[in-house]
Amino acid sequence: MPYIDLVLQIGSPKSVAALLQRFGRGGHSLDQAVKGRIIVLDREELMECAVMLERAKAGDVDRIHIPRNALDALCQHLLGMVLERDWTLDEVMRVVQRSYCYRSLSEEELMSVVLYLSGGHAGMQERRIYPKIRYDSQTKMTGTRGGSSRMIYYTNSGMIPDQFTCDVLTREGRWVGRLDEKYMEKLDKGDVFSIGGGAYSFCYRRGGKIYVDAAAGRPNIPTWSSERLPLSFDLAQSILSFKSDMLWMMKSRRMKSQEGREGEDDDNSIAIVNWLQKQYPIDENSARSICEIFRQQIAFLGEDAVPTNCRIVVQECLDQETGRRIYYFLSGYGLRFNEGFARMVAYLLARQRMSDICMTTYDSGFVLSLPASGKVNLPAIIGSIREENCEQLLYRSLQNTSLLKSVFRINATRSFMILKSYKGRQKSARHQQLDADMLIGFAGKLDEFAVLRESFREIIEDRFEVENIKEVLRGLASGEIEVVIKREAAPCPMAFGLGTLGASAWERRERMREMQRKVVEKNE
Repeated sequence: MPYIDLVLQIGSPKSVAALLQRFGRGGHSLDQAVKGRIIVLDREELMECAVMLERAKAGDVDRIHIPRNALDALCQHLLGMVLERDWTLDEVMRVVQRSYCYRSLSEEELMSVVLYLSGGHAGMQERRIYPKIRYDSQTKMTGTRGGSSRMIYYTNSGMIPDQFTCDVLTREGRWVGRLDEKYMEKLDKGDVFSIGGGAYSFCYRRGGKIYVDAAAGRPNIPTWSSERLPLSFDLAQSILSFKSDMLWMMKSRRMKSQEGREGEDDDNSIAIVNWLQKQYPIDENSARSICEIFRQQIAFLGEDAVPTNCRIVVQECLDQETGRRIYYFLSGYGLRFNEGFARMVAYLLARQRMSDICMTTYDSGFVLSLPASGKVNLPAIIGSIREENCEQLLYRSLQNTSLLKSVFRINATRSFMILKSYKGRQKSARHQQLDADMLIGFAGKLDEFAVLRESFREIIEDRFEVENIKEVLRGLASGEIEVVIKREAAPCPMAFGLGTLGASAWERRERMREMQRKVVEKNE
């Protein structure tokens, strides 16, 4: 790598680890210091980047999440082992558990992999899923079946999935455009997104094709970049703690002003700006913008409308233009938490026969949109989500979703259920997805089928990081975290980002101006 004396990071990298990795490209010398600057793209990123820089300077790096007991990788390891020699299940368990990732692997989980690879489930061969290993239930020995198993192992091993783009067509067959597969994972029936200059409602998917209807409403799914990283949970907690500190600072300065020690609001603002610049590596304009965000939020909805590490704020708005009741959940725990939590809330609403539910997630929170006639008891809904039942709720909310089908295809390929290469013929990712869509129904009828089981585990544990969700749920149950519900006609300043999700760049600017105008009018 050539010498770089200054790194400019455009936008937030979403974690301290990513920031250090990117800044670390500069100053590649023992006697040089790493230098970098963050160019913040909007004011919502200001607090995020300020806290991130402060944590980076302190060397406080985010925790990493290590997948546990991934059965798709175990399928590859087990097939490779039996190609070497015969093994007893006890020997396999001893070897596999030497890996940190599989230290807690249970016999039942290992047996589900052995049963799948040996063709122990009824109906597999009729669907061209042939055994890859031999297993004797009497001696508990595993071994190779010979034949093409070695060729399958060498030509289909690997964990990096193939990706593809989806054709978007209307139900009448008119071609609209193409979408990245990662974007497709976000779509549920009824979601409205923008493509080719128009808005379309997602109907269903068949393999590599998405079928849509023209829609008149605003898009509720944001433009998605598959390379965008989610905000880390540790950094999210630090940002929420920062918001608590800001509220304390503003309250203490206000109390001093009332006692006549300071006198003017401008003096209070200057003192807070100076404190921000002293505590965080930001310039004066950034510090003033952060103060302004808090001032507008408090003036618009009150001091208890600022989300902190002890408070989740929900704002209810009635959109007369679209005839929708919109709930802005300002949680701030990052995209992974928000996507999992939003799915549970939407599932519970659907179970109450609430129809036409639209869901959009982001790092700062998530949005639920319902028909204007639908009224819900949100405290009761949120209170029914507990640490003990959240995994089961996530499991049920993922049934028949595009996300599950996409992850199932990837895991079926990794587990040799779908072969991407066989006898010199390559199967494209689109055809793999078509096969997966036909096989997932069969897999759902089998008891503890390893590939489907791993798909649910990967989404719930790795993608949503359910342990972090449980941590927040424990706080809600103990009262350490409260839920504050506010009602106002327009989105509050800290919900501007959520209010413009799905809009194009031009629409986003116009909508931002309109929301800001309403805030100014109310605060005046």
